Amino acid sequence: LLALSPDVVIVWASTSGRSHLLLKQITERGVPVIVLRCSALRDVYRAVELLGEVFGRRRRAAEIVRQMKRVVGVVRERLKGVERKPKVIWLWTQPTRVTGGAGLTNEIIALAGGVNPAAKFAAPYATVSLEQIIAWNPDAIVIWESARYDRRKILEDSRWRSIAAVKRGMVRKSRSTGLWCPEIVLKLLDIAVWLHPDVFKGVDIGKIERDFLRSIYGSAAGGD
Repeated sequence: LLALSPDVVIVWASTSGRSHLLLKQITERGVPVIVLRCSALRDVYRAVELLGEVFGRRRRAAEIVRQMKRVVGVVRERLKGVERKPKVIWLWTQPTRVTGGAGLTNEIIALAGGVNPAAKFAAPYATVSLEQIIAWNPDAIVIWESARYDRRKILEDSRWRSIAAVKRGMVRKSRSTGLWCPEIVLKLLDIAVWLHPDVFKGVDIGKIERDFLRSIYGSAAGGD
C-alpha cells in the first residue's frame, strides 16, 4: 500500500486489532487516513460531503446529498399521517440474527413506516431465539440481500408458520444495493412501498428510481 505513495487512505471503521495496527503503521509514515463509519442516514450524507471535500468536488457531493434527501422526502410525505405501522424484523447472516435498536437498518425500518420489535437491544445487531421472534410475531420480515438463504427457508420452515409475516407471505430479501452509499435511499423507498403499497398508489416509483440513478451515475442502469 505504501509503495503506491497514496495522498490519503480511506478505510471503513473496524474494531479488529489487525486493522488498528495497519492504520497505526500508515499514519506513522505520515499518510493521512480517513475512517468512515455510517450508523445513520445523516452519517451517509456526511460521508458523501467529506469525500467531496477530499476530491475537490464539494458541489457534486452537495448535489448527491440533495438527490438522496429528495427521495427520502417522497417517503416521508407519503407516510405522513399513516397510523398503522407493521412490526418489521431485519434478518442477517442467520435467521435469528436481527437488527437491533442502533444502526442504519433500524432507521430504515422506522423511515419506511415500520416498527422494529428488536429495537430494545442497544446494539446494531442481536442474536435471539426463534421463540423470541415467534413472540414478537412480526408482520413483515426483511432478509439481508447477501444472506446465504432466501425467503423460502423461512416460508417453508414449519417452525415459522405461526408468524403473521409468514402467513401473509410478507418475507423478502432487501434490494441489492449497498447500505452505506447513496443508493441506500432506494432501499428505503423499496421497503416503504412494500410495507405500504396503498399510500404509494399513483406514484411513479420507476421514474423516481431512474431519475435518481441518472443524477448520481449518469445512467438509469443499476439496482434491481
